[in-house]
Amino acid sequence: MGSRVRSVAAVRTFKVGTNGKVYCDHNLLASLRQAGTCAARPGEEFYECPYALGRSHCGLFVWKYEVENVILESTERRALQNQYERLEMEKDLLEREVVALKSKVDSYEACVAEKMALQTEYEKVGMEKRLLEREVISLRSKMDTYEAALVKAFGVVVLSLVCMQRDMKLAAPNAYLPRRLNA
Repeated sequence: MGSRVRSVAAVRTFKVGTNGKVYCDHNLLASLRQAGTCAARPGEEFYECPYALGRSHCGLFVWKYEVENVILESTERRALQNQYERLEMEKDLLEREVVALKSKVDSYEACVAEKMALQTEYEKVGMEKRLLEREVISLRSKMDTYEAALVKAFGVVVLSLVCMQRDMKLAAPNAYLPRRLNA
């Protein structure tokens, strides 16, 4: 069965089932009638207890428009309640998503910090490489200078040896022969 509802216009209680039908206090389907021409609202429809003419009448009397208003208000209230619950669920999901996104941002920031540290290290290594390249160029230049000096010195030594050998030949043509042969 539905719920007990109080009419807004007066303190009247009636039950509306889940099917939208009105029930009296006997849990019987209320009768839908039309007010006569002498009534306060001629031609207006109303609900009353099916025992309205008998002694066990429960006193149910409610205008149809009041029932429709209550049903409409109840439907709107249910719709609002459903919307509220849906929004609460969406809020919970969004809060979880915010936590997940914050975690991703923290992770991203850690990656950025690590990248910055690696970039700084890379720049240091690059500077060291350039210094070493300059040192290599300087050492090559020195080596070339020493090599040229060595070649020059070696050339002088070779030339001196050639000259000495020539001088020895001129001075003693048989100097290379053993002494026994000279005698």
